[in-house]
Amino acid sequence: MEKVERLAAILITFKKENEQIPVLNGILSNHSKYILSRSGLSLPHKNYNIITLIVEAEIDIINSLAGKLGKLDSLNINVLVEKNHVRLK
Repeated sequence: MEKVERLAAILITFKKENEQIPVLNGILSNHSKYILSRSGLSLPHKNYNIITLIVEAEIDIINSLAGKLGKLDSLNINVLVEKNHVRLK
């Protein structure tokens, strides 16, 4: 069976002062070949940060990445995976 790559949007939200940031960056670095876009937004008046990722990978890899991120304390993770395959390359 052919493995199908999917597009996923991952939203990561967290408080500005967070000790998990180096771990988060390490996880994202290890998955960098699947990350098509990474965008960050700092909301200093709310002491809050948002990172959005667009990922293209097999569903197992997307789930693995989301699981690793979800284990980090004080980070909120939301994942949206496309229903139908769209080939970008």
